[in-house]
Amino acid sequence: MNIKLKLKGLHVSDKNLFKNQIQQLLERGPYLSTAVLKIETKNNEKKVELSISSPGSRFLVCAKKPDLMAAFRLALWEMDTKILRWKKERMFNSKSPYITAS
Repeated sequence: MNIKLKLKGLHVSDKNLFKNQIQQLLERGPYLSTAVLKIETKNNEKKVELSISSPGSRFLVCAKKPDLMAAFRLALWEMDTKILRWKKERMFNSKSPYITAS
């Protein structure tokens, strides 16, 4: 599991919760992906930045909310959407004769 957490101005007691959720995204993403989660607090607002990188791709999302978990869930949802879009584009751009669009 190659996940880095960077927390600024924040003490998060359950880092494993973040890591487990990100690990699920990595399993759906490109092969050999790594993730970096940055969390900052500014003016009572939580900023969550999540990036997933692999040798051929890079995805980045940023979410801001007053509640940390709401910002984290939004970032996860946005990243999941990007990964699904990447998978669809990859399948439709494939040169394989066995893949056809309906």
